Amino acid sequence: MAGSIRDDGSGDAAYRVQTWQAQEIAYVTDGRQQLHFHQLFAAYRRWHPEAKVKLAHVWFGSILGEDGKPFKTRSGETVRLSGLLDEAEERALKVVSEKAPTSLSLSAKPLRSDRNRRG
Repeated sequence: MAGSIRDDGSGDAAYRVQTWQAQEIAYVTDGRQQLHFHQLFAAYRRWHPEAKVKLAHVWFGSILGEDGKPFKTRSGETVRLSGLLDEAEERALKVVSEKAPTSLSLSAKPLRSDRNRRG
């Protein structure tokens, strides 16, 4: 079974294994959660030594806000991916236009079509 969900914070791997017959579960978070997932997986293995499910934590650096502090997802301070991509596209177009204003014939139309956008 492949797929993804937004974790509600419970980290209930046992429930997901039993309900979905998952063979592999990957949690994607920032690096600050490494110890939590190490402990979670160790506890799960101790309570369910017979389990064959592969548990993985895929981590990355922290996503910082304009104030230089990490986003707080629980308080709703995050930026939607579509907004982030739109801003990246606008900034890139500005930089390229400033460096070579006459050699480019870029339209103001977004490079990505609306039908390919996801929130």
